[in-house]
Amino acid sequence: MNRSRQFKPVVDHAHQLEKEAAQALGEANRQVSAAVAQLAQLRGYRQEYLDHYRAMGEQGGVDPGRLRDYQAFLAKLNNAMAQQNEAIDAAKQQREEVRRFWLAKRGRSKALDGVLKRYIEEEAYAETRKEQREIDDRSRPREEH
Repeated sequence: MNRSRQFKPVVDHAHQLEKEAAQALGEANRQVSAAVAQLAQLRGYRQEYLDHYRAMGEQGGVDPGRLRDYQAFLAKLNNAMAQQNEAIDAAKQQREEVRRFWLAKRGRSKALDGVLKRYIEEEAYAETRKEQREIDDRSRPREEH
């Protein structure tokens, strides 16, 4: 069995690991996007709440009890937004770690592809030389004894 055939399962395994790492990177990207979208929802909800409260104030004021409730709810929203920013940072950090892992797997896969290509080229060259020797041997006149 030639080297390229023996080496091919190693290359295939490296490709599989690279593919799995790429899928993990895709999932990490989706997690970052979802976290960012959730923050955008919180911001939108906060803005709607502020707009509604302003409108109520313009229509005749707000009693002190409602004002405290408003401030408490706004503080909870701000806290949720701060936590979501932390979640985004954590998701981005995780994505970066997964990206580095994928880059390492991709680099290994490409390096093994290069080795396999070299083996195939060497085998093709050796086969061509062998065929040329056979042609040369057949074209030489045979000595009779």
